[in-house]
Amino acid sequence: TILGQMVELRPALTVEHRNEMLTRSKLILVLKVNRILHSVQNGSWVF
Repeated sequence: TILGQMVELRPALTVEHRNEMLTRSKLILVLKVNRILHSVQNGSWVF
């Protein structure tokens, strides 16, 4: 399979890369939520 070939090409990077992507998406999500909450408190919806 294509996925299997990709994993074989970079076996050492996959886990680190996955963790990095997860951490980054979590940070982005937190920032978005904080911005939404802040804009709600100010009475204006700014995304």
